[in-house]
Amino acid sequence: MALMRHFLKPFVHFSAVILLAVFASSCATTAFVPPSAASLAPSQRVLLDDKVTSAQKGQIQADAGARFGGFKGMGWGRSGVSGMIVVAVNGQFGPNRYYDRAGTYNGTWDGAFSIVAAPGELKILGKPDHYQIPGNRGNAISFRAKSGHQYFIGTIMEETGGQIRWVPVVYDKTESKVVPLPEATPQTSPKPVTVVLYV
Repeated sequence: MALMRHFLKPFVHFSAVILLAVFASSCATTAFVPPSAASLAPSQRVLLDDKVTSAQKGQIQADAGARFGGFKGMGWGRSGVSGMIVVAVNGQFGPNRYYDRAGTYNGTWDGAFSIVAAPGELKILGKPDHYQIPGNRGNAISFRAKSGHQYFIGTIMEETGGQIRWVPVVYDKTESKVVPLPEATPQTSPKPVTVVLYV
């Protein structure tokens, strides 16, 4: 028995390392690269993702407040800026079906996404990533993506009474500025009522 443990010990250790590596890689967001961008040099590619810093959130919040009024945050010190469920880019639906049956680009682990695209006009169909907003998709947003730039794609939200008001956002992280979206207008969704029954 001791001899068997001696021979199995390296195998058990190796298996634990493999399992840990598989778990860690499943948590990471892998960039989705469509065929239209696969042949582009890295300096020509456009990167769309859901990552944004606190300073960038502040810029987005100030811009939304100046354009639409309000958007002071979601309470408890939260800015209201968050990623979006990206359903389609230029008519191509994402490969995952977790958040929408048509497909999305968001990972099932944490809702994060990273999409490589070709520069030029991009049309993005998405919806807010918030548990209290129904699953209806918003209107598609369009903007001209510049070669080699990185963009945050998301929404800014605020709670107003019994509703959540939100608007889609594109932030150019390369130039540190909010990208104007003329067709983007604030939308409202009623907050669901939670009823607690005490028995």
